[in-house]
Amino acid sequence: QFLTPLLDLLKEFILSREVIHADETFFQVLKEVEKAPQSKSYMWTICTSKNDPTAVYYEYHDNRSGKSAKNLLQDFNGLLHVDKYAGYNSIVKNPKVTRIGCWAHGRRYFDVAKKDGAEGGKTIAAEFLTRIQELFALERKWQGLSIDEILSSRQQIAAPLVENIRSLLDKYRSQVSPKSHLGKAIAYLDNDWPIFTVYLSDGRAAISNNRMENFIRPFAIGRKNWLFSDTPAGAHASAGLYSLLITAQENKLDVRAYLVAIFTELPILFAKNPKPDLTPYLPWNWKAAQAQKTVVPSAPA
Repeated sequence: QFLTPLLDLLKEFILSREVIHADETFFQVLKEVEKAPQSKSYMWTICTSKNDPTAVYYEYHDNRSGKSAKNLLQDFNGLLHVDKYAGYNSIVKNPKVTRIGCWAHGRRYFDVAKKDGAEGGKTIAAEFLTRIQELFALERKWQGLSIDEILSSRQQIAAPLVENIRSLLDKYRSQVSPKSHLGKAIAYLDNDWPIFTVYLSDGRAAISNNRMENFIRPFAIGRKNWLFSDTPAGAHASAGLYSLLITAQENKLDVRAYLVAIFTELPILFAKNPKPDLTPYLPWNWKAAQAQKTVVPSAPA
């Protein structure tokens, strides 16, 4: 029980940020009420942007509905990096939430069109891919710049390239079958074009949701090994452990030492005070808090 307040604090921190990322992935929970063991459940995940201390939070839900997204994100206001999954639509209806499209997802559709599409479409898909790759190359080049410098660079250099992609969409949209691989790739960008241009006007935003996918990946890899959770309680426990483990790892902690501290010190804190200050136990604060404990007072002169 003492882990729940720490996890709540971790979640609260992420939702208080101005820019976050979100995604979800499936897994199995065998003993859910009124669900077959082979049915899909979901691990929903949120994380901070690269401009904040790294915090990652996993939350188990037995479905992928918009209700689950709302339960997770209802307290968030700001820039939200997500894919185009409709489950997030109720969240971005909030005028205080701005959806940021993922150019990496758009690029994947053109990858498919280039590899598996009709012969004529492959050349057009390659043309789009070249332009999109240029955008990603610029972002790699600008890593380390300030938010204002990134914004200025995007407006001066990236914006004309994005406009060129817009021209290609207009050129080929009516020439390509919407059911073809290339037609689906064009529609993916064209149907929600404004969300793909948001990053040009805000240096805090990212060009893609790849940051979030990097945090989904450890869970997906683990899923191949442990296969399923037995019960909803086990799924909730897994979500909590992943939250602490991945966040500690990303903050370059000795993960074992951190977990030992959590499991030995928090019960003592709660025994003394039912509402202790857990801020020092957030992974990005923990190393400094431990160093403060080991400071030896100077001997009086």
